[in-house]
Amino acid sequence: MPPKPLRSCKAPACGKLTREKYCEDHEHLTEKDKRDKWIQYDKTKRYTEENKSYNAFYKSPQWIGMREAVKRRDKGLCVKCQMQKRLVPMAIVDHIRPLKDDWSLRLNPENLQSLCHACHNIKTARENADRKR
Repeated sequence: MPPKPLRSCKAPACGKLTREKYCEDHEHLTEKDKRDKWIQYDKTKRYTEENKSYNAFYKSPQWIGMREAVKRRDKGLCVKCQMQKRLVPMAIVDHIRPLKDDWSLRLNPENLQSLCHACHNIKTARENADRKR
């Protein structure tokens, strides 16, 4: 595969050519860009008024205890993968019926399942697509 073409460094007033976003002198700005991106995400998505109750819930001792109980119940394995006879470690305790649909089920163990990242991402994408319809 041919190398990336040379282009100007993105740092203001730097004309050095580089194959990356920044030249060697300014590559430390890459980390700053990442931090700024997460700060912006926090302001616009994560810590909005709508999400404050969700964020507080996920930090609560009740949720932490329930999450651990579900993790033990499911033996630390993804329940969707187990149905397909695969043993994949769980990464997330997921609400089967999302909190946005029914807040009252937030601590109901029958509404909770252990999922790996891949299964959780598939489930979340499906839910988001259904909401848009």
